[in-house]
Order: sequence, then structure tokens, then C-alpha cells
Amino acid sequence: MRTLVSAQVREYLEHLAAVAPEHHDELGALMGYLEQHRHGAVLPDVRWKIQQSRYRTITGELRTEPPFPPYRVLFAMDNHERWLYYLVAGNKAAGPHVGNAWYDAWVPVADAFIDHWLKNE
Repeated sequence: MRTLVSAQVREYLEHLAAVAPEHHDELGALMGYLEQHRHGAVLPDVRWKIQQSRYRTITGELRTEPPFPPYRVLFAMDNHERWLYYLVAGNKAAGPHVGNAWYDAWVPVADAFIDHWLKNE
């Protein structure tokens, strides 16, 4: 399976590695879990079908649980598991968009990444 990581996710993970290495490691473990189990990955670590997305059937999110903050990594995986694209990452309890507003802000960005990827694939 081809795995892609957007610049936004890469930069977010690099920042997290510098300020909270254990949080970075947790997200890395979740990414490894998804890559190993693919469509078999389940809650509480992975939620499939992001409702707000135009690409609901191929999108999902990685989710951290306490004691970690509620980090989210939105991703897309095609139904044939040929590719996995990590789209956006963030903490939905921090910054200007908290709670469900985080999705309102970041799902359109994720959809734009998918648009670009599918157009140029």
C-alpha cells in the first residue's frame, strides 16, 4: 500500500516531537496500527466515515484517548487499500477551533487534499 503524508501532518508531527515526544510517539503508534490493520482498524483508535467529508466512504480519523489530549489525524484510504493518505492533524481541544468546530475547520482542508490527490493520481 502506498502511504502519503501531507506537509501539514508532517509539520504537526515534527512540532509535537519537539514539544511532547510521548504524544508524538502515541500518534506514531496509531499510524502504525492503521497501516497494519487497514480497514480492520477499529474504535477507539480509528473511526471510519467522516460525516462532514464529501469523501465519507474513504475517510477516517485516528483518535488518541486519555491521558493524551484529543489529537486527531484525518486520513483517506481507498477501498482497495492501494493507498493511504494522512491529510491533516491537530488537537481538537486547543487552538481557535475546539470540539466539533475542529472538524468544521479541517474537514474541508482534508477534502481539498483528496481533490488534489485524485486529480493528479
